[in-house]
Amino acid sequence: MESAPIETYSDLIAALRAHVRDIDCTLETVDTVAGFTSRYSSKLIGPNPIRNMSAFTLLNLCGALGLRLTLSRDDQRLELLRKRSQWAEPQRNGPQYRLREPQPPDSP
Repeated sequence: MESAPIETYSDLIAALRAHVRDIDCTLETVDTVAGFTSRYSSKLIGPNPIRNMSAFTLLNLCGALGLRLTLSRDDQRLELLRKRSQWAEPQRNGPQYRLREPQPPDSP
């Protein structure tokens, strides 16, 4: 399976469906290995999907298919975020809304 960027939910479904074809596996087998109820995979990634996946379901499905999710940095989009962040930061009063490492409490 060749890696390709996934930009939309439809891209994700298409990539998962292509992987199932590549490994020549039935969706019934995927259901069993993933611990899904019968025919649940076909509702998620079949020709006419009728259900959306939660993060938990996606991780179970990927594990059953022998896939691992990885994140990669998109420098162009990161630059857009940085520009927006610099523009918005002076507008806020009070604590900064940033994710930071937790600080140990001050000792008396």
